[in-house]
Amino acid sequence: MPIRLLFLLMVLLLTACGASISPWKSEGADGAESEAVRAADLGVLRKLLAQSSIPPVIRLAPGTYHTRSPLRIRDVHGLRLEARGVHLILESRDENVIEIRDSDHVSIVGIHARHAEPSGPPGCLGTVIQIENSREVEIAESELDGSGIVGIAAYDSPGLLIRHNHIHHNSAYPVVYQGPSVTLIDNRFEANGNGNRIAFSRRSDQWPPTHDIGRDIRLPGLRMEGNTFVPSR
Repeated sequence: MPIRLLFLLMVLLLTACGASISPWKSEGADGAESEAVRAADLGVLRKLLAQSSIPPVIRLAPGTYHTRSPLRIRDVHGLRLEARGVHLILESRDENVIEIRDSDHVSIVGIHARHAEPSGPPGCLGTVIQIENSREVEIAESELDGSGIVGIAAYDSPGLLIRHNHIHHNSAYPVVYQGPSVTLIDNRFEANGNGNRIAFSRRSDQWPPTHDIGRDIRLPGLRMEGNTFVPSR
């Protein structure tokens, strides 16, 4: 029997038995291929994140989402949030746009997140993405910009990976990291405060951080490769 005909018969048999074939396939946070659940809007995404059993891959539909409260990822263990074409704008300037807490193996890919533009002083006091007490978190292929005070702030979160992001026009720092291990690869840091320098400490109980960094270096707990630092003009 020709191979193509055999394949067609197998597909028809699976369909007749009630199996479904979905085009929404992606790698989960653990690297295994998983079926992506599509969230039609931010409200649906919040409901999915509140479930006791969260899908390993969620794809948020492209669009511009204005919200008055942070997108919170808490006590989540294994999630890839795909958000290409998503513009997430937090109206409250005193809160973080995205919060990740008490979680592990979480990836956020492709999002554009920021606060609403301030109308005057004191401007924005919230971070774009804040990560606390989590491990093996990845922020990738995203744009994080002011008026946030910091692009990514992370505390007590080992194994953090920050790669292929554009982090710009945040008023204080592009990245603040406090302990114990972080990797930054192929990011573009542009026109952020503090001379566009990263604040780093291997210990989480040390402020201000022990290192102010404006170029790729390696330190215990810190690996940097291929990053570009573009100063303010």
